[in-house]
Amino acid sequence: MQQNNSTNVHFVSRLQQLLSEKGMSKSQLADIVGVTPTAIGNYCSGRIPRAEDLHKISRAFGVTMEELLTGERSKRAEPSAGVWKVKAEHAEQKLAAVKSALSGLLKKI
Repeated sequence: MQQNNSTNVHFVSRLQQLLSEKGMSKSQLADIVGVTPTAIGNYCSGRIPRAEDLHKISRAFGVTMEELLTGERSKRAEPSAGVWKVKAEHAEQKLAAVKSALSGLLKKI
């Protein structure tokens, strides 16, 4: 599999920046991720980690995998208030149905 050079450059830059900002050594990050310090050195040289290791690295730094790979925050917007309103109404309908069923059951007892 060929890796995108642009992604590699952003990843290496962002990884080194985060290590510096957090005052974390490669060995410390390796312990968190569960890989060798050599593997972290390889990542700092441009090798992209496996998805599960990439996820662990992003969590260690409190960033998304997208931000770690591209240097940019996710462009996906948070769900709008309208979406939450629809979900709340749907939940209320389900709750009303459950209450009605329980009420009918209790009357039979």
